[in-house]
Amino acid sequence: MGLFDLLFGKKKQPLPKVSDEAKAEPVGAPAQAVTEMSVEELKVRIAKVFAEKLNDVDVEANVSAGRLCELCGLNANIHPACASVDFIVKQDGKLCLAIVVVRPNTYRGMNVIGTKEICDKAGIPYMRFFTSMPNEEQYIEERIKNAI
Repeated sequence: MGLFDLLFGKKKQPLPKVSDEAKAEPVGAPAQAVTEMSVEELKVRIAKVFAEKLNDVDVEANVSAGRLCELCGLNANIHPACASVDFIVKQDGKLCLAIVVVRPNTYRGMNVIGTKEICDKAGIPYMRFFTSMPNEEQYIEERIKNAI
């Protein structure tokens, strides 16, 4: 029997049977699904980490792009749509980190990119936390400690 007969022959080969176990979970499925949290829920979790575990730094929340430029000493022409920075971290009076909370589909928006550019010009490290990731408190603490 040739290839042509296998592909186009009148006799159809039965499909192999799939076990119930194989049907239960798709191939490559994560062991546990991560439920996306809201931006506000993640901001609260980050604020809690600062309050309980990183209380040796000064934190300012919801800093507008204009205020960020003032803090950095930049005379930049700010687009009015630039996103606010959710947390500015200062250590010994010096700005050392800007943190933003973003959803996976918004982090490339011009408003977010504009804010990142301000941080880049000022030499301030810029950190994003995505709402689609688990962002456990220990992970948040470690990332921030490593950045400052």
